[in-house]
Amino acid sequence: MAKEGAPHATMVEAFDIRLRQLYPEPSTTYSEGKKITPPGLKPDIFVEHPDGRKWAFEMVHGNQSAAHLLENHVRYRDAGICDHWILWDELEPKTSETSNFNQGVFPGLQEEQREYRLTAPQRAILEMQDGDERFIYAFTLDPFRRIEHEQTRFAQTMFIGVTVYCFEVWRDGQDSYPAKDFFVPMYQLEFAADGAFVLPSEEAYTAVWDQLAPVLGFSDTEGIIPTEALAKLERLPELFQTHSQAVMETLLRSYLEALLPEELHEIGEFFQKTKSGDLQPPPFSMPSMEEVMQAFENPEQIQKMAESASRAQAHLETLGFPEPLKRFFMTVVDPTLLQNVGDVMAWSEDSVALQQARKK
Repeated sequence: MAKEGAPHATMVEAFDIRLRQLYPEPSTTYSEGKKITPPGLKPDIFVEHPDGRKWAFEMVHGNQSAAHLLENHVRYRDAGICDHWILWDELEPKTSETSNFNQGVFPGLQEEQREYRLTAPQRAILEMQDGDERFIYAFTLDPFRRIEHEQTRFAQTMFIGVTVYCFEVWRDGQDSYPAKDFFVPMYQLEFAADGAFVLPSEEAYTAVWDQLAPVLGFSDTEGIIPTEALAKLERLPELFQTHSQAVMETLLRSYLEALLPEELHEIGEFFQKTKSGDLQPPPFSMPSMEEVMQAFENPEQIQKMAESASRAQAHLETLGFPEPLKRFFMTVVDPTLLQNVGDVMAWSEDSVALQQARKK
């Protein structure tokens, strides 16, 4: 499809960054906006994997004709290309429910379905898919609709992503359609073998929330006001700095609770046999808390953090930790995650299209 201004370019740039993070060149090849024969179309992003799999990603912003979308889908399908269509957030499914952002429950924490009235293009995208469970993807720069609110660089990066609408039992011809929605930050987006988005499980969302709620000062019995929740979420770096030990203890406790009995036994045996002084400190200095805090606002500093995390992981390999314990530390000290966040933050600072799209 033809380019359609800043929103369209922003979506292409964002997806191009994430796809190349996961499937780097030269083994995976890319083209943007060039004709592919067959099917004689110009996908916004075309991905060809070394095993022959082909994906096309189309950004829907200007041309919203349902017939046009379905026609191109058939051409992609007949050419053996898995096509995926991403809406600009203004075109996402709408619900008739009215809500006040200063009252009620934080939408991202709701597990119940909501009823959506779908447009013809939205139904066309669902008709392209097979099975009962079908999805609509909507790219967003602010899933919580606070464009006028001044955000930190950390928050701006965290809130660039995709809202995924999951229609668990798709039956066309209704007045409204029940669906659940999930927000996935761009730097966490994963893809299945056919290019479809892989969603974090609801259990994963619940686990993360259960871990963070006490640190953020939320009560399980009280209602959560969205504006208050987001204000605290944007202060996560400060909260982690203030409660770093409590955060680490909470994450470790939650991780240990999910281990098998034999894995816990393996960890226990390791510490019984390990004497004080056996575990050598790393032969390099780790980032200070001040440097860690700077990384939340500076992509170059995040790059340095990623390099430190790589050295720390290499050092962990030398300590002889049992595999279950090593997995935990490798997850906490994840250079790939830091690099991914840094890439999105650097792009958000440099992209002219993104700056223009934010003003629309």
